[in-house]
Amino acid sequence: MNSKYLVSGIWYLVMHKIFVLGRKFKTSNQQPATSNHMPGFTLIELLIVLVLFGLATSLITASYVTFERNQRVKTAAQNLKNDVRLAQNYGSTGYKGLGGVATDKCDSTRTLEGWYIKLSKNGTGYTIGGACYFYNAGTGTKTYDPPFGVKNYSFPKGVTVLSVDCAPQACSIDDPTYSAYILFETATNRTFIGSFATADFSNLSTETYAKNTATITVVGSAGSQYKIVIEGTSGDVYEKK
Repeated sequence: MNSKYLVSGIWYLVMHKIFVLGRKFKTSNQQPATSNHMPGFTLIELLIVLVLFGLATSLITASYVTFERNQRVKTAAQNLKNDVRLAQNYGSTGYKGLGGVATDKCDSTRTLEGWYIKLSKNGTGYTIGGACYFYNAGTGTKTYDPPFGVKNYSFPKGVTVLSVDCAPQACSIDDPTYSAYILFETATNRTFIGSFATADFSNLSTETYAKNTATITVVGSAGSQYKIVIEGTSGDVYEKK
């Protein structure tokens, strides 16, 4: 039975019992008092009300706890979706970061590859950062700098990453040494999605991982789940339960 209907039913019984007892008490007060008739409630009647009241309270508390845990998962999914769109926007606009510290920006002598999101199995959050490289025209090779503008974000308490699934090119983070990388490339506005042991942007930004679609599943301590879908072809980002 749905808990909210059970709680409603118990509350109805409690209020009905109180109403009946109230009428009984009122009727008793209207009768002349004798040594054999005193107004009031019986011990059994009071115990029934207390038991019903306690049961209703415990069910309401349990329902609230479940609701609150589900809201944590929903909040985590919404925050992740918004941050995915933020990284996507940084990539499409060619944002190279700000500040005088080298780790906060892509240097003017470097080329911006794009912005990425990193997720790991059972992770309690995710990482967003930018990738840039130096292009050697003589050898035709890219030399990647360490990621810049890196920020780590945490999920609400009890929420973790359950899985990241990709199609048509499969990817997985079931291996704890691997993480999923979602790269929003600046030059072509394309999305690349794959799983690697380290941030291998040279391999990730190839046709093998282009136009992949990723489904990220986050889960709460009570088992409720939300999914974030990133469409590799259209670039659409949305959540679903």
